[in-house]
Amino acid sequence: MYHHIKRITILLLGVTAFFSCKKKFDDYYAPPASLEPPIYQQLQSKGKFSKFISLIDKAGYKQTLSSAGYWTIFAPTDSAFSADTEFQAFLTGKGITSVDAIDSTTAQSIVQFLLVYNAFNDDRLDDYQSNIGWVENTAFKRRTAYYTGFYKDTNMAGNSIIALASNRNGNTNTVSLNDNNNKYIPFFTSNYLSLRGIPQSDYTYFYPNTAFSGFNVANAKVTQKNIAAENGVIHIIDHVVTPLLSLDQFLRTKPEYSEFKNLIDKYMASFVQNADASHRYQVLTGITTDVYVKMFSNLLAFSPNNENFFKLQDNDAQQNGWSLLAPKNDSLLAYIKRISSEGY
Repeated sequence: MYHHIKRITILLLGVTAFFSCKKKFDDYYAPPASLEPPIYQQLQSKGKFSKFISLIDKAGYKQTLSSAGYWTIFAPTDSAFSADTEFQAFLTGKGITSVDAIDSTTAQSIVQFLLVYNAFNDDRLDDYQSNIGWVENTAFKRRTAYYTGFYKDTNMAGNSIIALASNRNGNTNTVSLNDNNNKYIPFFTSNYLSLRGIPQSDYTYFYPNTAFSGFNVANAKVTQKNIAAENGVIHIIDHVVTPLLSLDQFLRTKPEYSEFKNLIDKYMASFVQNADASHRYQVLTGITTDVYVKMFSNLLAFSPNNENFFKLQDNDAQQNGWSLLAPKNDSLLAYIKRISSEGY
């Protein structure tokens, strides 16, 4: 009996010591009381982000934005959803009638495009992260969590295929499967425009329905900035910024440029089967099929489906991009007819 009581006493002392140590451990490593709530909880508490929160839930990002992390998020208010005609046009183009009818895939694309890697206040957002350090006020884009990945395309023979966009320029090293070809979201600050000698009228040329406020994200004005959260920074915007298309995607979705696209695809593009991409597609979907990488000739200055600019530095797309002058079908066909009649 004595030994039995002794063992019980030792066990109780051990349990007491364990919980005492655990309490000290939890107290020591607990987050400071002054720490702001995470992004998701802050958006909930403000009472004007119910539509955006519903998209976060559909996209499967509730847990991500409720826990540890290091994000910058551009959060549109409920009024931004209802008053934004461009967003309504975006939904109409996808056959969606309302925010409530948005499917999980579309919700994911919107949320991920508004979610930038790393946490930036406005005074750091426009600084370029070069290989040798920060370069102030020289960036106008940041890499987002959104990327297209595998998609359906049509090859030169007119057959439907599963494709992957190249994420490098030229015929060599045109795809790195370790690089998701993430899209970048553009923003414009007074400091950036001033340093580059860019007048505000240049901004309104591209976004004629939005006035420049000193801190704009694509076609949206930032109405409240630098809201600190446990897992990042929140900037509130007055429009719903939807994912921008790559130049190749833009041409694919605009029938008025189809003749120009046909010329590029015929003479400058090719679909190359990629075994590693095919295997990854099988792992992700359970479907066994060939996956092709759409590559562009190195006679072009850049690949129109590459979101990475040159990729000579990891972040060089933060401060540079490409321009494409694309003729509409009537102008191009008239030009071809005139040139052919003159000399060929």
